[in-house]
Amino acid sequence: AFLGAYICEKYLGVTDPEIIDAIRYHTSGKANMSTLAKLIFVADMVEEGRVYEGVEELRKAYEEKDFDECFKECLKEEVLHLINKKQYIYAETLSAYDYYVK
Repeated sequence: AFLGAYICEKYLGVTDPEIIDAIRYHTSGKANMSTLAKLIFVADMVEEGRVYEGVEELRKAYEEKDFDECFKECLKEEVLHLINKKQYIYAETLSAYDYYVK
């Protein structure tokens, strides 16, 4: 995500900070995300190529719930997934969780 943002900015000439930010945080999230950034975060989690426990529930939430509610569900799933796998949780992901979910 960070490399993708860097390449877009330095090599592809993308100058819009909202687009760069959305690319940079599309897998981790962060506090105070733009609507574009939240949309890309959710799209990355529910795209049809994803196969993981809980993805169907997130896709259903995307179809049936308010977008912001779906975004929160995606953040919750991301944090729970990392906890269950006993993996490191990036500080920005925790920041996003605290900002939007708590």
